[in-house]
Amino acid sequence: MTARIIGLAAFAAILVVTQGAYAAVKTETVEYKDGDTVCKGYLAYDDAVKGARPAVVLVHEWWGLGPNVKKNAERLAAMGYVGFALDMYGGALYTDDVKEAGKNASVFKGD
Repeated sequence: MTARIIGLAAFAAILVVTQGAYAAVKTETVEYKDGDTVCKGYLAYDDAVKGARPAVVLVHEWWGLGPNVKKNAERLAAMGYVGFALDMYGGALYTDDVKEAGKNASVFKGD
């Protein structure tokens, strides 16, 4: 029984530490231009980390700049990286409609 209590206490301590670290993750929209197209990338970083740190650029799925790629940027930030999810389509487009996603992605097929 004592081992179980110690194990549960250790697990709870890990949760507190990881939740505390994750709570420091900040996100923001970063606007930039590609020609005349205004793009809105998604930046995630841990503001508790000081100084230089590695960065990872993420490219979204054909659906657009959606929750999956944003969550991945946040996970990277929680690990000490700067995560930047670029906005390939411009305007931070996102859809869950297959036809709309295909239309958005088709712009790049012939390019």
